[in-house]
Amino acid sequence: MVDRRIALASTRARTTIYASKCRAFSTCLVSSCPLEPVFDDASFGYRRGRSTKDALRKIWKEIQGGSEWIVDADLRDFFGSVDHEKLLTLVAQRVADGRVLRLIEAMLKAGSYGKGQLFPSERGTPQGGVVSPTLSNILLTPFDREMRLRGHQLTRYADDGVITCKAAAEARAAVEAAGRILKQLGVELHPQKTRIVHAQDGFEFLGYKIKRGRRSSIYPRVRFVVRPARVRSMRIPRRSRSVVSWTRSGSAPSGRCPCQPRS
Repeated sequence: MVDRRIALASTRARTTIYASKCRAFSTCLVSSCPLEPVFDDASFGYRRGRSTKDALRKIWKEIQGGSEWIVDADLRDFFGSVDHEKLLTLVAQRVADGRVLRLIEAMLKAGSYGKGQLFPSERGTPQGGVVSPTLSNILLTPFDREMRLRGHQLTRYADDGVITCKAAAEARAAVEAAGRILKQLGVELHPQKTRIVHAQDGFEFLGYKIKRGRRSSIYPRVRFVVRPARVRSMRIPRRSRSVVSWTRSGSAPSGRCPCQPRS
């Protein structure tokens, strides 16, 4: 189990942070251009007009086009390991208001308080902070653009990403290229969680399981299946199961609610 501190700002800080987000990232109140057009087409996380379904639709089309080798990429402790200086340099290239830049820097270096002491924030962005998703997109946009320019089909949502390839050798080359580019940004791939799989074995992305289905007499052509990932369910006592069954069906079994005591 990984011990991670969640940054929950005070009411006053949340108001200030939200105001800064609106100014710097959602409107034209700063003298630089809005950031949304700067982001790459490979990025789908926390962007206006884009959703998880759009990301899945893109991957679906690429697999149907023959790119069945998948790089299931995961970044190691992304929100906890971001290099402040590199991030602030990228932000300063797009945000011209010095007050906003100083506020963002103060948020990154504010630290966290717990167990009677203050923990400094030397790296990373505030986990749970409203600006962190936008900052992650700013930092990873050079990665998105460079991967696309090299011909790789990348689909990224925050710190999760998928690269679809036509061959296993292409997938291995994509992993090596991604590692080199991310290292320049102060980020690295998780060696245990990043893997290369084939579509017939399936992979999970954004809570969905994507897998190539089997041929059958009903479906003679190769088809692909996208369904919600399997969630581990809790065991329910027998008496509680009867209550669940009754509430789902809308009528009590044998005309009696299972919650009522027997006469």
